[in-house]
Amino acid sequence: GRRRCRDGPRLRHPWRSEAPVWLAVAAAVAAAVSVRFGCGGPGAATGFAGGHWSSGSAARVAPQALQRPPLLRQLLSIRGPPSGRRAPGTAVAALPFDALPLDAALLLADAAEVMAEATDVGQPVPVLVLGVLAVLFSVGLFVQGATSQTRAGFLSEGEVVGRFTMEGGGSLRVTRHPDVARSAVMPPGTPRDARQEWRVMRFEQCAKYLQGVSKVCVLPDGRLQLLEEVLSLPYNRSLVAATLTSLTAIGAPVLEAAAGRKSSARLLKREEGDQALPKEVMRILCVGLGSGAVPAFFAQALPGCHVDVVELEPSVVQAACKDMAFQPGPRLHVATGDGAAFALARAEEFGSRGGAYDAVVVDAFTSEGSVPEVFWKSGVFADALGKGLLRERAVIAVNFLPQTDLTPAYTTYRRSLQEAGRTPGMSFSLTAEEGNLMTIQTCGGPTTASQEDWKETLTQSARKAQLAVVSPFAFTEVLMDPVRIWRPTS
Repeated sequence: GRRRCRDGPRLRHPWRSEAPVWLAVAAAVAAAVSVRFGCGGPGAATGFAGGHWSSGSAARVAPQALQRPPLLRQLLSIRGPPSGRRAPGTAVAALPFDALPLDAALLLADAAEVMAEATDVGQPVPVLVLGVLAVLFSVGLFVQGATSQTRAGFLSEGEVVGRFTMEGGGSLRVTRHPDVARSAVMPPGTPRDARQEWRVMRFEQCAKYLQGVSKVCVLPDGRLQLLEEVLSLPYNRSLVAATLTSLTAIGAPVLEAAAGRKSSARLLKREEGDQALPKEVMRILCVGLGSGAVPAFFAQALPGCHVDVVELEPSVVQAACKDMAFQPGPRLHVATGDGAAFALARAEEFGSRGGAYDAVVVDAFTSEGSVPEVFWKSGVFADALGKGLLRERAVIAVNFLPQTDLTPAYTTYRRSLQEAGRTPGMSFSLTAEEGNLMTIQTCGGPTTASQEDWKETLTQSARKAQLAVVSPFAFTEVLMDPVRIWRPTS
C-alpha cells in the first residue's frame, strides 16, 4: 500500500494539558482586578467589547480536543451584560478567551457577567471572586480530564470489528473504542440511547500505529453515522486548516463554497433528486482515503464543493465504508486506483478548460513510510500539474514526514505550474502537533511576502475560513508554530 504506518498522536507541548486550569485561574483574577478597579477599554481587543461578543473572537475559542460545534454556535450568540446597567468607568477585563477551552470560556463569560452586574448593586467583589475561582478551577480540571480522555481513548487496543486483506500484501483491521464521555455533540434527532465510538484503522504489520481515526454515532439498531465535523487526529486538523486558510489567502472561492453550510451540511446524505444541491464553485482532489475523515470534513463544511478521493488500496475503501461510517454522496466521490494517474486523466480532460481542481490534498505514503516520489519528483503527477490540473487560484497541500527536505517538492511544483502557464505563488510549510510538515504550494495570489506579512495574512484568512465553514476547531492553531517560507534560489 501507499500509506505509511503513522505514529500515534504525541503532544509536542506537554504543558498544554495543564493549561485549562492555570488559564481559568488567571482569567478570573484578571476579571476581579478589572471589575474592582474599573479598568476600561481592553475588552475591545478581545472581542468582548460594549457588552457583546464579536463572532471573530468567539470562533477562536473553539475546542481542539472536545470538538463541540453546537456549543460553538451557542457561544457566538452570547451577549454580555447590558452596557446601560454597568456602572460608569467599569468594564469587563481583557480576558484570554482565545486560549481557553470552550467549556471554560462559556462559564467564564457567565461569571464575568455576574461579576459586572454585582458591582452595579454593591455586592462585595472578593466573595464573588472566590466563588468564580473555585468554579473555574473545577471546570479546568474537568476539561483537562476530558481532553486527556479524548486523546487517549482511541490509543488503546480496542475491540476488533473488521479485518480486511490488502491487495498490496498484508491486512488491516478496524477497532472500536467507546467514548463514554460523549465528547462530540450528537446530530439533531439522534435517539437518546445512541452512543459514540472512535473507529481506528491499523495495518496488521504495524498495528501500534494509526492509519486513520473517525468518530461515529452508533444508533440503537447498530447502524453507524459518521460525525463529519470531528477530526480526531491533530495532523488531520492541521491539514484541513492549512488547505482552507491558504485557499482563502489567495482569493479562492472558499467563502462562496461554504455559503448555506448550516442548512446544507446534511445534503450529502440525500440522493440527487431529493433536493437541489448548492451551486458548485469549488473542486478538491484528495489522494489517500484512510478513514475518510478529511474528505468527509471538506464535503460537509463546503456544500458548494465537489470532492474526489482516490485510494490505491481497495481494502481501505471497503473498511472505511463498512466499519468507519464513511459514505460517498452526490458531491463526495471515491475512486480506486493510482492517484497520480487519476490526476493526469483529469488534467487532460479539464486542463484546456481552466483546470480541474482548486486544491489537491496528498496524504499518501509507501509501506516504507514516505510520500511516494511520484508526488514530489518529476513524473506523472508533475505532468498533470504541467497540463493544467489546477485552476488559476489553487493550492497543493501535502503531508510530509518531519525533517523532510522540501526543496525537491517545491522545485517540481513551481516548474510544473509554470509549464501550465500558471503563476507559482507562495511556498511554505506549517508543523502539525505530531511534527509532520503541512506543505503548501499556492498557485496564483501573492508571489512574495515577508515572514511577518505572510503570517498576518494567514492569520486573518484562517479566521475568515473558520467562520465560513463553522469549524469546531480553531484554524489559528496551525499558526502557533513559525510559518516556514521556502524561496527559490534563482
